[in-house]
Amino acid sequence: MMDDYIPNPVRSKDLAAALKRWLTATIPPNPLESSAVSLEMLREETGGDPESFRELLELYLEQTSDSLAKLNTLIVQNAPDELALTAHACAGSSISFGAPTLAALFRELEMMSRARDLTGASTKLTAAAAEFERVASYMNTLISHGTQDINGR
Repeated sequence: MMDDYIPNPVRSKDLAAALKRWLTATIPPNPLESSAVSLEMLREETGGDPESFRELLELYLEQTSDSLAKLNTLIVQNAPDELALTAHACAGSSISFGAPTLAALFRELEMMSRARDLTGASTKLTAAAAEFERVASYMNTLISHGTQDINGR
């Protein structure tokens, strides 16, 4: 619920705290405790078509891998504006692909960037990279099995 009041002048610290409360409240829990990915969300995303499913998984894995490298560079360069935009994009695609834990880590990195406090950003990115490996492992298993699991078979 977005009923927080932020008085003028708006301070980035207050705004970041309010956004963090709002954004973390909207990320749904992972419906599959045994995996990092929700098959139901993936089924909806592809309309149940196995070829589209495989193509989207591969695209997501490639783009997210590239983005993780970019995020690392942006942290080293101390570029919070571009870091926030990239982390935001990663969070959005991760939630679309049914990886809410990974999305939450990207959202936290985004909030740190928007608050212009990158203290701990490398640690957060390391956690996101580890979670991405878990997501990628699961997705690669689906791809290697011909994506038969897409329709629950």
